[in-house]
Amino acid sequence: MIETGIKILDVFAPLAAGGTVGLIARPGMGQLVVLAEMFYRLKQKGFTIVLLKPEGNPPEIYDLLDEVDIAVNSIKEA
Repeated sequence: MIETGIKILDVFAPLAAGGTVGLIARPGMGQLVVLAEMFYRLKQKGFTIVLLKPEGNPPEIYDLLDEVDIAVNSIKEA
């Protein structure tokens, strides 16, 4: 298991090493804020951050790209 340092994630949605993680929520629920904080904390611990960009061109994604090491358009690219 990977500890993010975000208590609610570590308890209710632990991350498995070597796994794939998806974050699902309704628009406006703050999932991008949680994702940015998780990226920041994992990057501080030495992890490489790979972001699978969603279809379309949502402008909110550009705020996350500062914390991402690799941004890809498909799973095959990753």
